[in-house]
Amino acid sequence: MTDAKELNRIRVQAVADGVGEVAVTIERKWDVVRLQMPVLADSRERLDRQARKCNEALFGRNLRKSISTASPC
Repeated sequence: MTDAKELNRIRVQAVADGVGEVAVTIERKWDVVRLQMPVLADSRERLDRQARKCNEALFGRNLRKSISTASPC
């Protein structure tokens, strides 16, 4: 693996770890279903879409496209 690829892998892993830690903390406090209930349907749809994009970027699918659109997870 080249140095640049290894550096990118480390960066992605750092982001994934941070996102995962925040998600687990919030889910423990509020429960996943309760987190979505007070959100309006259109907002919930946007949240779900962003979560899907974030997961796709973190797990390697469409990674180049995800980076080029630069939308935060």
